[in-house]
Amino acid sequence: MGVDINKVSNEELFDLINDLSREIYNKEHNEIYGFGEFSRAELMQQYKYLDAKKHFKENNKVVADSTQQKRGRLFVDIWRDMWNCKIEGQPVLCDIYALSALSQVFKDIKIFRGVEDDLRLHICSICPAGVGKSEGNDILSKFAKMVDLRFYSVDRYNDAVLTGSVNKDALQFNLKNRLKPDDPNYIKPYNLSLLSSNNFVVYDEGENILKTTSATEGAQRLLQKAMNRHGSEGNKITNTLVGFNIDTYPNCSVVITSYYLDEFKETLLRRGLLQRMIVYVQEEQEDLRTVIINRMINDIPSFDSDPGDAEIVRSKAQTKIADFEQELMKETVSLMDFHKSNDTKYVYIKKDAIDVLHECIDELRHIIPLSMGQQNVWESMVSRLTVNMIKISSIYALMNYRTYITREDASAAAEILIETMKSVAFFLSENVNTSNDKKTQQLYTQLRRVAIGQKMEYDSWVKLMTKKFGMSPKRAAAFVSNLEHSQKMKPIFVNNGSKKLLRLS
Repeated sequence: MGVDINKVSNEELFDLINDLSREIYNKEHNEIYGFGEFSRAELMQQYKYLDAKKHFKENNKVVADSTQQKRGRLFVDIWRDMWNCKIEGQPVLCDIYALSALSQVFKDIKIFRGVEDDLRLHICSICPAGVGKSEGNDILSKFAKMVDLRFYSVDRYNDAVLTGSVNKDALQFNLKNRLKPDDPNYIKPYNLSLLSSNNFVVYDEGENILKTTSATEGAQRLLQKAMNRHGSEGNKITNTLVGFNIDTYPNCSVVITSYYLDEFKETLLRRGLLQRMIVYVQEEQEDLRTVIINRMINDIPSFDSDPGDAEIVRSKAQTKIADFEQELMKETVSLMDFHKSNDTKYVYIKKDAIDVLHECIDELRHIIPLSMGQQNVWESMVSRLTVNMIKISSIYALMNYRTYITREDASAAAEILIETMKSVAFFLSENVNTSNDKKTQQLYTQLRRVAIGQKMEYDSWVKLMTKKFGMSPKRAAAFVSNLEHSQKMKPIFVNNGSKKLLRLS
């Protein structure tokens, strides 16, 4: 039976809110709303906000559909088993790597949404050292070899590496033998870029590419183009060489892993690189660190008196890993054969799944309370995220041997994206204070001087802002909406709930 929050004390209400904070975000109340004294009305609003999150989470639980029940273990189930043999306590990273791996298997299958979009996923993980970033790339590399995909770990890069370069030997051969491009012995006098000749392009030590400097700006721009919709003009990379151009349309998936660095927030704010990626920012967690250390020690084969016992343990562990790898390869081949035999070219969607997509995107747009400037950055990421949500839903559908998205697929996509975007949202709230935020705070302070405690309808507040501060109606509307979202304006319902007023606090 639910709690009647109208009958509990402020202290009890605060405890309920704190419990919800831990359950939903694994955070304390002050990590979401900061320190300070809150009125009962503010606490009530916080409770309702978090309670709605809890109900969304409960209603969005993924249940196995009939296809999965009929066929048994999915690709992602096998991937998790293989991953967990090598990496401890990284369920979010595990799943986004699995999805990125399959996105290359299905990269030629399209989603039609006015334009034909590919299914490639690009991921960026920002994690403390020693929690499995490089090991995740090792698993992806092993998978690529298993299914004959090309994996490239980037060490050094320059324009020639990322756009293509002259093959001097081929050029000399053609000139010496007077060969033309239509001659069967003609050799193309250039080398394709690593972006155009590989399936997975991985920056294992990605801190250098994430720093926006004069040295990396060009490389970031090329990576952005590589991640754009395959075959579009924005996807084309051109290098003008002596006598000819290299024009390519990269079809790779980009993976960047890095420890946290201060410059990361600048790249997140100012560049379009990370907006195109599924970003996961993992904080340092002492309990996880302890689990990882214990796992590293306990995984060493041990014995009491006979070293041969440890040898048996090692052999069984290696056999277990090999069995999972074999099962994963078998499942991947089965998926490829199924969609090839069915000539799968496009992924469609059942009508009842559309509502789930809308609900989940709305949830992501308001995942935690953010300031106005942070919310603007957030919205730019969410618009790109909508595309990734459709792609992940499609990959789950294809993984289930279907060519259409169901409610279960959309829920599974939402489950993983909510975790990744939650991590980015908290990074924004804790580390990013934009100039827009400073201006908003100044305006809010000025508004409180003349209107604190006043109750008006939304349109009346917009008119007041335009008149008092000379703001455009559009900007004033955005400002009022942000004040409501950040709970600096509280809704009050009158006329039996038919009319909503906003009270400035």
